[in-house]
Amino acid sequence: MNEGIHNKHKKKISLVEFFIPLFCLINQYKIAGINLGLLCVITVVSIYFIRYREFYLYKPLFVFFIFMIIHDFFRMFITGFNSGLWIERTSYLLILSCIYKNNNEENLFRVWKLIGIIVMAGIFYQSFQVYILGQSVSTINIFPFLQSNSENYLLSYDRPHSFFLEPAVYSTWILPFLCMCMKRKKHIWMIFISISILLSTSSTGILMTGVIWIFYVFINFRNEKKYFNTLMIVGGLIIGIVAFLNLNIFSIALNKLINISVTNTSNSVRLVLGFQLFWATPIIYKFLGIPYMNVENYMRSGEVTLSKYKLSINLPYLGFVNAIGNCMLVYGIFGLFLYLKLFLNIWKESDLYSKCYVLTCIISIFGQSVFWNSLFVTQFAVMLCSVERTSFVRVMFGKGATCNLYE
Repeated sequence: MNEGIHNKHKKKISLVEFFIPLFCLINQYKIAGINLGLLCVITVVSIYFIRYREFYLYKPLFVFFIFMIIHDFFRMFITGFNSGLWIERTSYLLILSCIYKNNNEENLFRVWKLIGIIVMAGIFYQSFQVYILGQSVSTINIFPFLQSNSENYLLSYDRPHSFFLEPAVYSTWILPFLCMCMKRKKHIWMIFISISILLSTSSTGILMTGVIWIFYVFINFRNEKKYFNTLMIVGGLIIGIVAFLNLNIFSIALNKLINISVTNTSNSVRLVLGFQLFWATPIIYKFLGIPYMNVENYMRSGEVTLSKYKLSINLPYLGFVNAIGNCMLVYGIFGLFLYLKLFLNIWKESDLYSKCYVLTCIISIFGQSVFWNSLFVTQFAVMLCSVERTSFVRVMFGKGATCNLYE
């Protein structure tokens, strides 16, 4: 068992525990053209390395990483090699390798709760501006002296999103906290978090929230046999659904859910475009991946008939596909197998309540771009810090360096 993760007596909050909830927030900003989050990752990893001289690599994640870098090494003779991308991915792997022995679930919950209060306050404040005052809102800037290269950074629109660039990112970020509250049966917190997600109008967040509540009802009914409590939760869920369907304040969110359809271009891009592109690729691409640096380059190469997918070369989101589509297109079916196996391993090694969050992460790869980016790091940091029976490779540096397997 992971002693560092499950040590109930650990009180002091580590740098890694504090960093995990902050990463997505700070990674939106840049210093001298470099993401602030990446600079902080390198700093945290360096401090960890100097102090411990060891890393604990999660074996399924490490195998997937090695496959990807070998794949890109051989592909570079056709496309070149993106060294900046691999510095970033290596840094992400190393920060995730600091999870073992440096994450206590209770400490992580305390940190997320503190930061979550501030972020949710931003959502409720912006909701007042949008739904009561009729004002458009932009991202609440944490660092006024820094900038972001995102188009959404200065954009004002009628959807609350607090300190994040868009509502979907907020919802993805707050879901781990919702699952932690579920695990601790913090019903009031669960309600406030769920309301904040509804107010954000993120269709992905709303669907995930529904999954979490249904999961919670199911395990309460199956395991605890507290039928009265379960009925109370179900009753509250029904009241929430009725309010969602009838209150004008949630009409935007409701319309977004009703209009989810593969015939809608933006939804089609998000949900099925990756699968459509993969199905249409030559057989060699299906096994080895596309011979391009990324999906956008592939779509701009002339090999793809964009009009077939109701797309044009001038679209700003051209090349956007969900995480599973990105993986299968760039790394082929072998990469896809290792990617899905990674989730399967974590699912098997997680306790019952933690499985709920793993489930939301699995669902997210079908609707979001969460492939080796800041959301990927946040999701896997949370999943890895809650596994009970897992496999790590211990890599030590310096005098007497060794490599040990922990299972």
